[in-house]
Amino acid sequence: MLTQEDQIINKIKQSNNILLLSKQSYNGDDVASLLAWKNFFKNIDKHCDAAISDFKIKSVHKFLPNYNDIKPNLNKL
Repeated sequence: MLTQEDQIINKIKQSNNILLLSKQSYNGDDVASLLAWKNFFKNIDKHCDAAISDFKIKSVHKFLPNYNDIKPNLNKL
């Protein structure tokens, strides 16, 4: 029987498209985590979209690289 970690790794390897979501009442940690995961998936050649409903970047978070990659909705992903 595969461990939970091995199951997750296998599922990622099998996936062509990955969608990352966060709660609507997001904070800086949520934004940074989505961007870190998006970067990780990009580095292993996986297509990945990240979305937070009604996302608007706050000026305090604009230092985060690629913050514009987070979509404000699921339309046209």
